[in-house]
Formats: sequence, structure tokens, C-alpha cells
Amino acid sequence: YFTNLAPQTEERDTPLRELKRACDGVGLLHHVFVFEEEGKGFVKGSLRSGVISFYSTATATLALKKLEGLDIGNFSLRVRRAKAKVDEKTYELDLDKCIVLANFYLGFGQWSSSVEGMKKVSLEKKGYEFQVVSEAIVTQNFHSMNVSVSATATAEHSDRHLAIALENAHKKAVSAARKKAFQKIALVLLPSGRVGVHVLLERESS
Repeated sequence: YFTNLAPQTEERDTPLRELKRACDGVGLLHHVFVFEEEGKGFVKGSLRSGVISFYSTATATLALKKLEGLDIGNFSLRVRRAKAKVDEKTYELDLDKCIVLANFYLGFGQWSSSVEGMKKVSLEKKGYEFQVVSEAIVTQNFHSMNVSVSATATAEHSDRHLAIALENAHKKAVSAARKKAFQKIALVLLPSGRVGVHVLLERESS
């Protein structure tokens, strides 16, 4: 949680850009959120507060030390640990964030995706459009850990042109399967200090 962020004085929010740049220098940043006054939006000329979120606790701890007292726009930033909100729900990351995490913690070239199967599940013509449902089977390979996980997903797309409907349905199915495969693994910190891949056990169907 931060306070004392310099006000936005021009169209480009330079203080906020400087804050994000400083956060990127600490570790993998999830997001920076600046609070607005309810019903008023941003109050011009006033100092601002908000929340900075990182992907790991260790990075957040390091950020507390680096960002506290940081001079941005002639104001000293104040930072403290925010109280964690208890939420028992598990939320899936979207595919783009999964890829960012894999590249950051495992490294480029240390993992890959391969399409093991693709098929058209159904094809219907509704009015002037073709509706296609495709199914894809994707395997994620984590080379340095010798771990592989597979997932199957379906997706639908409609278009007036059959070729476009087929192509986009296939692409959506592959993306959905890749995202599903990522949900089957967890990145864990090993005693050696390296980041490893742990395959999560799937619930048995009753």
C-alpha cells in the first residue's frame, strides 16, 4: 500500500510511470492500482494512494525497502505492507500471464507447447454464418524439470466464411487447452534456490 504519490499535472501521468518503472526494477510486477475518490475520480493537484501487487511475497518484501522514501516528482513515497484480504476462491490466470510467469521464472526456451491433436467437433450453418466447434489437445513440456502435462479444450467461432470460422475456432481451442494445461502445474521454490514445476493432482470424479 502506498501513499504520497505525486499528483498528475499533465496528460501523461509521469509520476505513475516512474513508480511502475521502479517496481519493474524490483521484480515481476502484477499491477499498480491508484485509488480514486468516490464520485469524484482523481482530484487534480492532490497526493495519491494505491496498491502495488507482485507475483511473489519475496519480491513484495524487497519492494517495501526499495520504494519507501523514493523521490517521485519532489515528493517522498510512503510504502507499507497492505493487509491481505482472505479469499478462499482460486482464480485462474489468463494465458498471457501464465506465459509471462513461465518465461520469468523458468526462462525462455525452458518450456514449450505442442498441439497433439485437433478436430472439428461440429459444424452448423445458422443463417448466413457458419458455426464451428473445435477440440484441441495440447501438451506443455517443461524441459529442465522433465515434466509434461496435457489438457483438452473446445472452443466455438462463427463467421460468414467457413475457412475463417474453422481457423479461429482452432486457434481458440488451442489457447484454451494451453491455459488449462498451465492450471495443472505450480511453480515452487526449491531448496537450491531454483524454481521447479510441481504437477497438481486433479480431483477424482465421483
